[in-house]
Amino acid sequence: MSNSLIVGFIISACRDNFTLFDKRYDKLGSYLASSTDKADQDDYTKIYQKLGLLLDILDKISDLTIFGRKTKGIPPQTKISPVWKKICEGTLTEPDRGKMIQFYNSLSDDVDLKNEYLNLFKGTNGETGTAKIQKIVDFVLADRD
Repeated sequence: MSNSLIVGFIISACRDNFTLFDKRYDKLGSYLASSTDKADQDDYTKIYQKLGLLLDILDKISDLTIFGRKTKGIPPQTKISPVWKKICEGTLTEPDRGKMIQFYNSLSDDVDLKNEYLNLFKGTNGETGTAKIQKIVDFVLADRD
């Protein structure tokens, strides 16, 4: 299961399309290259930059258990989706990056905020549809001063 999610990370990053962040072959199969296809350097660069940004953000979050139990080193798709969505789409600004890191680090100290955040996932049924995840992204990036 986690190997197929890696394919979802790669294809969604390359296409700037969050709806392709999926692990189902029937959804991703047509985006997989044949043995005669060649990706260009821009595609590789885009994928590396986006995955690198994801890892950089995760590295700055003190308690990664908020993203759920990892399988083969990969967190559940639903829980990582709010972070990946803006990265994948190429819309993560530096201020949003800072807000995102600050938000996830604040969950260790703010039980009410953590519970409110986790409750947002209850209606997702494990799905990562754009509208459902965008609601969570908006919550993460909301001003809380």
